[in-house]
Amino acid sequence: MICPRCKEVLPDGTEICTVCNKKLTKRKSGLFRNFRKKKAPDSASAPEQTPKSRKTKLKIAVFALLVIAIAVLVIVLVVGMISNKGEKTAKELKSYIGDTLVNTINDSGISLSPESKFRVVNQSAGFDYLVESEDDVKVDGVHYPEWLVTLNLNNVERVVDVTFYNFEALDNNARGPKLKSTLSLKGVKDGTDYDKVKDLIDIDPYSVKYESNQITFTYKYYYKNASGDMQAMKFVVIYDDKLNYQSSENVEVNPEI
Repeated sequence: MICPRCKEVLPDGTEICTVCNKKLTKRKSGLFRNFRKKKAPDSASAPEQTPKSRKTKLKIAVFALLVIAIAVLVIVLVVGMISNKGEKTAKELKSYIGDTLVNTINDSGISLSPESKFRVVNQSAGFDYLVESEDDVKVDGVHYPEWLVTLNLNNVERVVDVTFYNFEALDNNARGPKLKSTLSLKGVKDGTDYDKVKDLIDIDPYSVKYESNQITFTYKYYYKNASGDMQAMKFVVIYDDKLNYQSSENVEVNPEI
């Protein structure tokens, strides 16, 4: 080692220079001299997110929302398809009004039964033959088919009417959905197109009855009347066979299907 004052060359480890008596300091080895303790970065010194990382997170969020939207759409489509199957069946069978039961079964290929799998349907609905959904729905705790199509025959076994029932439209309540007031088509002119009338009603029909010269839509609902009671109603709307509006009326009913 070398004395920093007099530049005398001294043996390593010398504490006092033998020439000028300067006190010498021991030097740390390079290993310890260069060592620096690393501190964990705190939140203030954490690196900011780069535009690329923010963009990646945004893509993930958008993808998640897209998956949820698709799932909801699938559910809506499935529910719609179930209901549409019943409507489609009824519309197909109505083309056989006036024809014989044998021709209706043979030509349509639809399997008709003289009774329902659901006891409550056999007890409450007047029909000669029917076709119904495999799946059921609860209405006030009672099981019904999701949809039902009935046929009535005359005394010579010809089809006189076809009726589609949509039990899902009741919204799990025999009275149907709750509305703020009674339904009304006051001011609607005779001959008004069905689509325009439907938009004014804005709830699904409980039943649609097809006859040779007219189509009758029946809606079930209830509302709170002036006395404060919950009043069950039927709203009956009649169209001609071309679905042009003819008439409508509200009927007070008991909460029975």
